[in-house]
Amino acid sequence: MFTLPSDRPLIVARRGARAHAPENTLPAFELAIEQGADAIEMDVQFTADGALILMHGLDVDDVSDGDGAIRSHTLEEIRALDAGSWFDETYAGVNVPTLAEALDTLAGRIPLVLELKSFTRKSEEMEEMVWEEIRERDMVDQVTVSSFNPYILRRLREIAPDLRTSFMQATGLPPWFSGSLARRWSRANDILWEVEFGSTQKVAKLKQPLWLMTIDEEESLSQALSWQASALITDDPRWLNGQLALRSEMGL
Repeated sequence: MFTLPSDRPLIVARRGARAHAPENTLPAFELAIEQGADAIEMDVQFTADGALILMHGLDVDDVSDGDGAIRSHTLEEIRALDAGSWFDETYAGVNVPTLAEALDTLAGRIPLVLELKSFTRKSEEMEEMVWEEIRERDMVDQVTVSSFNPYILRRLREIAPDLRTSFMQATGLPPWFSGSLARRWSRANDILWEVEFGSTQKVAKLKQPLWLMTIDEEESLSQALSWQASALITDDPRWLNGQLALRSEMGL
């Protein structure tokens, strides 16, 4: 099983080093490694024809030259998109990677956090497909899976008990998904919160390690450290590395 460091928080690059490169792309993942990230987080979704690709949100518009819902596009259509120019012309022509492509590129190099974008109680077999990709590459010790969906995490616990999981919670979610009952029911190893969702009272009641996002400024970093978070998810691993080094030098 994927293990967390015991002496300091894990630095997780959110969708790669997305402050400096187009998110959820191979260049963003490579840059995260260069910037000293301990792990890389990425978003896993289905295409219209059931392929697993890496994109955030519901639509392709914000991170490509296409338009419309991600799930209305086939893999061939997704792969034809320019997923880099929106960020900077130096990334023109960068493709949306498949999950398999990302795993093959990063296997044995850096731990990975796969956020599964599943929006229904019914199984779409996403958890089985993702587990098969992990299992066939012998990456169970390199990967943890996160999701806002407690159903998919509970099913993963049943089919892959050695796979680490984290249940995500954030502001604005329905009561079932934001409550303590959902946390327990998901059977997740860890809890992953937006900083804004947390409080000292909530943290005191947790029995699992806490992951926090998004740590991109000094205020959120101070809060995360005061709550003794086990993992810090950031858009800018270079900045976070520098801040943690500086605080260590100052004895903070």
